[in-house]
Amino acid sequence: MAKFYQVRIGTIYLTSNGLANGIPAKIEIPNLEDLLVSIAGNVQFSADGGAVSQFVTWTKGKVFEIRVSTLFEAQWNALVSLVNNALNVDGSFAVIGTGDIGDFTVQAKPFPNKPFSAASFRSGRIKDITFRFVTV
Repeated sequence: MAKFYQVRIGTIYLTSNGLANGIPAKIEIPNLEDLLVSIAGNVQFSADGGAVSQFVTWTKGKVFEIRVSTLFEAQWNALVSLVNNALNVDGSFAVIGTGDIGDFTVQAKPFPNKPFSAASFRSGRIKDITFRFVTV
């Protein structure tokens, strides 16, 4: 889902040139809906049978992926550097998405186990990339 998104990770846009004015890369964000909601809740039934809704703010601890079909080597290197630096200093950065289903802005850290992967590296292009994050 969510194939028509412009995404920025830190200061790097997932576009043809890594800048805001580039052509957006083909992106998939599984479970995008989790990033669009900031509350979670469930319903408990009271002794008299009435339903009581319980809501809680839910912005931290959401694990999500951003899958990109192709990036150029310079963008790949910049994103890998951003992720590795954040892991080294326990830092975070903004991940911002605008698109067809809704916009989101989250503060995120790289997921500690295998925060990025790619299927192939050929002629300065990296294909089938996955970045993994967790919101903070």
